[in-house]
Order: sequence, then C-alpha cells, then structure tokens
Amino acid sequence: MHISILAYERCWAMNVMTIKDFVHIASILEKKIYREEYLKCSIVTVDGQTVTTASGSLINSDCSLENLQHTDLIVIPAIEGSGLGLTIPDEDRLLHWLKQQRAQSVPILASSTGVLLLGKAGLLDQQIIATHWAFLARFRQLFPKSQFTSHSAFIESDGLFTTGSLMGGIEAILYHLGRYRDDKFAHLCAAHGLVASPEHITPILPGRRNHMDMAIAKVQDWLEEHHQEALSLEAVAEQFGLSESGLKRRLKKATGLSFTEYLQAVRVEKAKKLLLSTAMSVREIAYSVGYENQSFFIRLFKKITDTTPGRYRIEVRLESSLDQ
Repeated sequence: MHISILAYERCWAMNVMTIKDFVHIASILEKKIYREEYLKCSIVTVDGQTVTTASGSLINSDCSLENLQHTDLIVIPAIEGSGLGLTIPDEDRLLHWLKQQRAQSVPILASSTGVLLLGKAGLLDQQIIATHWAFLARFRQLFPKSQFTSHSAFIESDGLFTTGSLMGGIEAILYHLGRYRDDKFAHLCAAHGLVASPEHITPILPGRRNHMDMAIAKVQDWLEEHHQEALSLEAVAEQFGLSESGLKRRLKKATGLSFTEYLQAVRVEKAKKLLLSTAMSVREIAYSVGYENQSFFIRLFKKITDTTPGRYRIEVRLESSLDQ
C-alpha cells in the first residue's frame, strides 16, 4: 500500500509529519508481524521541490506529481487560514492532478482546511464535508453546493474522506490500514501510534459514518464517548430531542445497525484495543466497556468477531512490538 501526502505552500507541517511518522510506525509493525514491508509513505509536491509550510518550516519532497507512478491513498494536509483566499503556487497543475486521481477512483483524505483544494478542483459539489469548526462559514460561502460540518471524526462521501481534526485524519488512516491488512493490524497501529493511552482511545466504527444525517452523527459521537455507561434508547433519544421511534429509524437507516447493535459494536471495538494493548484481564475489560457479566461479554465478542477475547489477544500478541 502506498500513501501519498501532498505537501504544498502554507500547509501545516504538523499535519504532514504526524501522518508520515504514523505510517512509518505502521510499516515497522507490518515488518515484524508479517515479515514483509509493503507499506510506503511519500511526501509529494507539484514539482518535487521543497515547500515552505505555514510556520516557515521547510519540507523536502520525495517525488513530484509527475514522477509518482501509483498511489492507494492521497492525503491533503490542512492549510493556514490566511491562505484560504490566496492562489497556491502551481495551483492549476495541482488541481488538474487531483481531478485525474479522482477520475481513477483513488481515495482522497483531506484534513480540516485541506478541503480547500478539493473545492477548487470542483470535487465537493453535492457532498457532505467535514472541516475545522472555525472555517465553516467561510467554506459555506466559497462552496455553496456542498454541505459542511465541523465533525471531528472523519466522514466518507463517495471515496472522499474529510475530517475537522488531525486525530480524525489518523482514524481515517487506521481505517485504510484495516482494509489493507486486517482489523487487528489497524488496532495494533492505534495502540502503538496514538498519543492517548489505550484506555482513552475512543472506539469508532468508520464504515458506519457514510451518511448525511448530522443529528445521528452527533448521537454516534456521544455513544462512542459514553459507551461504558448504562444507556437506553429512551434516555439517548430524550437527550438529543428525538423520539424513540425517530432515533431508532434514523440510526438504522444511517448505519445499518439498531441502537443495541451499534452500542454492542462500539463496546467490542473498544475491547479489541484493550486486549491488544493492555494487560487487563478479560473480566476487567468487560467491565470497563460496560458489561458486568463476563460470560455475556465473551458470547457477544465471539458473535461479532467469530473468536473469543482470549484467542483474539493470543493471535496477535503485543510482543510483536517495536522493541523486538
């Protein structure tokens, strides 16, 4: 798998280098687990030359757009807010290249204000797009044919992945790593590469966010943050000003899962991360994700993953780690 980070004038160096380093960690894990290393990440600029970022730092390019033979994912980092109204150097070449990649169905991930390039390329029309909350009004003015939201997680819309935060970008990378290898590999990358401790990693179900119901997206955010609590359809519906039947119907339509199924999936997702990245017992993990009955948790885990928590932990040991 090849990931290309598109660096350009006034983009944020933090965006570029965080993703570059994160993918490097994933490539180390890949080599240790699978005894092979096919995961690559390149920083690409229009002409292959160094670019100056928003903070004045210089970023060297691995190759030019012309010399990039193939990529499986394009990442567009955020741009400084003051650059939204300015012309980017070699903008026409850059936008033409993005259109070509889009025509070839290459997935594109735009972080925060990085959606500017997609908009200038005419790739945002009739799409729902996540971006930084501070620039919602500006983007709505610039691209009135699109629907913008300040979602911190990532949203997928027909192969376009957008997010309002840097962490949302990492979550999108994890989604693609899971598709590239498998679910366990993505969880190991999360455990090794995220800034937060495993206990504080929020579980997210990426494939369940490909919809345009922003009210339900907010419910999803809340469920993923409060999954360990005793939750009921009635209480959640009341909290968000929805009827029980309305929440039930809209959640099912948006995610393909019922309220109970969604909550169970979130809890199992969090349990996976804890199994691979902590020494917590199965009983402790069951309790931490919201289940006092260990036996029920084990049955549920097996129903969703086709394996038990204990076997899941054994199959990919945390000892397949960076210090070996």
